[in-house]
Amino acid sequence: MDSSWIDATLAWIAAHPVLAGAVIFLIAFCDAVIILGAIVPALPLLFAVGVFIGLGQISGPYAVAAAALGAFAGDGISYWIGRRWGDRLRGVWPFSRYPQLLDRGENLFRRNAFKSILIARYVGAIRPFVPAIAGMMKMPASRYVQASGIASISWAVLFLAPGWILGEAYDAVAAVAGRLVVVVGLLSVILGLVWAIVLYGYRWSAARMDNWLARLLDWSNRHPTLGRYTVGVLDPKRRESVPLAMLALMLLVLGWGWFALLTVVVAHGEPLAIDLLVHQAMLALRNPLADYPMAALASLGAWQVLLPATAAAMGYLIWRRRWMAAAHWLAALAFGLALTMLLGATVDVVRPVDASSGFGFPSVSVTMATITFGF
Repeated sequence: MDSSWIDATLAWIAAHPVLAGAVIFLIAFCDAVIILGAIVPALPLLFAVGVFIGLGQISGPYAVAAAALGAFAGDGISYWIGRRWGDRLRGVWPFSRYPQLLDRGENLFRRNAFKSILIARYVGAIRPFVPAIAGMMKMPASRYVQASGIASISWAVLFLAPGWILGEAYDAVAAVAGRLVVVVGLLSVILGLVWAIVLYGYRWSAARMDNWLARLLDWSNRHPTLGRYTVGVLDPKRRESVPLAMLALMLLVLGWGWFALLTVVVAHGEPLAIDLLVHQAMLALRNPLADYPMAALASLGAWQVLLPATAAAMGYLIWRRRWMAAAHWLAALAFGLALTMLLGATVDVVRPVDASSGFGFPSVSVTMATITFGF
């Protein structure tokens, strides 16, 4: 698709902020009209409009009102078309060739008519069609107007918000753009690797798990003294045997790796070369935009957060009479706290001078947060 007309539209909006309301209305209107909405690239246009709002080129409330009115009017036209033509729309192109365009929206509408109007406003594939389906199925106009009004206003705010925020933070983003790209790229690579390892690791182990379980179960039967402790995990007749076996294997591998790392750290007596390298890399990638989210993430390990979360979860387990789950959680918390305090008393690891007392090795905050939110 030729993007020159998009560039021209955005340039005109920036040059005529008052008249731009008509263009914003038209963008939202076309995006909502049946059939037409499937080919109008409203998302990038509204994102750019949001940037102009953040930069002060366009009034925010004015743009939101124009977008909301356009969406409401476009949905209203689609509703009227559906009510006027009814099932005859199925014989009109493109619905005669692609009936799934209406089928997907109709399936959503049948589950909950009111909610479908709200949900469809955020799903591009069915957004232009659900209002028409509401008309086809004779949804009362008063009820439709309520749902469409709420959906249009919330849609306008949320679809303009990303560009609006970016425009407001333009100077800060421009100052750290290079580092931000690197951080986002690294996070994407790490998440992709984790996803691949979990997916392909599961596929590889699942194909062999039956054979492993059979061998281990045979060993357990031949060694009744120790086997009675493992047969409960390994017996295929138990519904959770495979997940428990995989978790047990993962625990062994992670435990071995943790103790190996602990041995290396204790033997070295000071930060390793890789520690210093990672520290310098993180300092180089640091940017002010990430300070507040990272500080909020670190606060999850504070006792002011952990104590209420633990009390609430424990109260819920007791209320539901999940005595075994509550006992397991208490045991996990007690073991984690005892292990961390024991290591803190026996292992002397050099901490950064400006590090918080709760965030070194071993860290009570990190350990308890991991157990609390991971359980």
